Amino acid sequence: MKTTKLFRYAFLFLFLLSTHFCFAQKAQTPDNKYQLGTIKWMRISDPGTLIVSTSKGIYGIKPNESKPSFLFNKRKNIKEENFHFQPDTPYAMFIANGMNGATFVLDLVSGKTLFDSKGHGFSAINSRDIILPENKLVVSGLRKIKGKIGVEYSIAIFDLKTGKEAYTITQKGSNNVTGVSDIIDGKLIIPRKKGIDAIDLSSGNTLWTAKVKNANSITAKKDAIYAYQGNSNGKNTTVFKIDMNGNLAWKEGNKLKGKVRQTDYLSQGIALLTDTGGKKPESKIYFLDNNTGEDLWKKAPKTKGLVSHFFTEDDGIIFGVASGGINKIKYNGTPLWKKPLKTGPSISTLAKTNKGILYITSKDADIINDKTGESVFGKKIKYKASKAVASTFDKDKNRYLLSCSDGLYSIDGNAGTFEIISKPKFKEKERPTSIEMRGDNILLSSS
Repeated sequence: MKTTKLFRYAFLFLFLLSTHFCFAQKAQTPDNKYQLGTIKWMRISDPGTLIVSTSKGIYGIKPNESKPSFLFNKRKNIKEENFHFQPDTPYAMFIANGMNGATFVLDLVSGKTLFDSKGHGFSAINSRDIILPENKLVVSGLRKIKGKIGVEYSIAIFDLKTGKEAYTITQKGSNNVTGVSDIIDGKLIIPRKKGIDAIDLSSGNTLWTAKVKNANSITAKKDAIYAYQGNSNGKNTTVFKIDMNGNLAWKEGNKLKGKVRQTDYLSQGIALLTDTGGKKPESKIYFLDNNTGEDLWKKAPKTKGLVSHFFTEDDGIIFGVASGGINKIKYNGTPLWKKPLKTGPSISTLAKTNKGILYITSKDADIINDKTGESVFGKKIKYKASKAVASTFDKDKNRYLLSCSDGLYSIDGNAGTFEIISKPKFKEKERPTSIEMRGDNILLSSS
């Protein structure tokens, strides 16, 4: 969650109020005060550590602690676009001086530097990818030859739990890594210029090479490997299926329009969401046969814009369009609902509840029956259109909270009910743009 205000002062104040509702503009006295230097930007990481970039380096501040928990000072004045958070993990990657530049991987809980490319002898990085859930970092590039003068192209794997190097694979000639790897059953499946290699991590030996050149990413499943190969202009993506011996399982790859954003591997088939570019970007949905790779739908559902939310259920695919509208499609390609549901624009939340599917937009909110597409509330919540609409899930009370121009709504997904629980007085330009839980308190923050 990005903070909504950049403080460019020498001090950073954190507030924690003990009232039932916390409103950012009412904070008076800070619980903790930190002297950090000139602040460039701040962001809350998924583990809950506040990351602050300053003229002294990157500070990590944990909730309710009076002192910063760590300072990364090997680089200073770090730009936000060069600091990449790995979602749902404690890891972040800092890449300096362009995509071939020095690379660091940090643990945002302990503050440890888990990887330092220069410290490990890399003079230029060609690729760097974190593989989950194995918690491995796969790095490739030019590396100094130990005990000799010169460099060689090397692939190395680091264990992010310990920060130690687990495996090194050297090569001769030009066969660079071209995309994101995956790991399965002790084998690294890695896309390279001349094909996809399966490398035995215990020995470093190449077990087989699949004839798919310059793939961009790999997904390894228990019974097959899927490779995604984009063309040079990025307008199309070809999907390949490879068996566990390196043979092509489909006669040829399936060419799809756009770049693949999401893939769900199901028993009924493979559901894919792609995005096309151009003046009028649009998302497309495909459903491929597991055995042949052919598209099972003669006519794909129309999205009429970019899809912002996409997920699969037992009986079909639900998707929400960024400009407004939600639909559900059966796996045979036909609509499950009588007609697509019209909603306001900018769908911020599309979530499954016990009573149906909750959606929240910049204009309205509702729970809809996922079998019929009809309103569970009977009449959807409507409010004045505003950019300042924020929502969050309160897991302790199993409810969704919605802040809008009407006030603060509590939405019960189990009962299919809602109520306004507070009407905080914000001015038009101060309306909350973020909402989060702080124990039993609700924190609303404006810019």
